[in-house]
Amino acid sequence: MINITSTNMPLVYQVNTYSQPSNTGAIQWNGSMKRLEVSTGTGWIPLDNNITLTTNPVMLEAFEWAQRKMQEEKELEGLAKTHPAINDLVNQINEKKNQIEMVKTLIKSEEKPEEQAYTKASVQSMQIP
Repeated sequence: MINITSTNMPLVYQVNTYSQPSNTGAIQWNGSMKRLEVSTGTGWIPLDNNITLTTNPVMLEAFEWAQRKMQEEKELEGLAKTHPAINDLVNQINEKKNQIEMVKTLIKSEEKPEEQAYTKASVQSMQIP
């Protein structure tokens, strides 16, 4: 039997017979049914590999955008394999992306000393003589 007691996590049980759950979110291994179950507070429901998502228009739009981007990247990769000019352009795009990341890193590192100086000056001005 596994029994984890914590104020920050649900309890875990191992049972071979049905028991009424005491905590919502508690998890049990049902040895009779050979499955994990989670407590709703009034009963046990099986945990399985099926996931149900409730979507909204923003999530659907983001998902469709991601699908389009993946399709565009796949198409571009295919063209780059057979067309040297597109391959060169894709390489240039990747080089520019790397350059952008380097510049962003430099900008962030330049901002840090200023922030540190500002923080140090703020702390010094708050000190009581």
